[in-house]
Amino acid sequence: MLSQRAVVHFAVDPGLVFMTTKLDGSDTAFLPFNKGHNDGAGNPPAPEGKYQTHYLWEDVWAREPWLDI
Repeated sequence: MLSQRAVVHFAVDPGLVFMTTKLDGSDTAFLPFNKGHNDGAGNPPAPEGKYQTHYLWEDVWAREPWLDI
């Protein structure tokens, strides 16, 4: 039987990213996975033609960082 586990679950929209290590229905606790902006929450403005969350798939989910894990 295949294991049905995940290391982390992400919730992503164009402006924000959140993560959790356990899905528990309405009791799921998500933590922010954003870069921050002006010493606060959220993400900095995005370059033209990109979403504020572009760093997630360009830097975090890129092939090389995943191979390091």
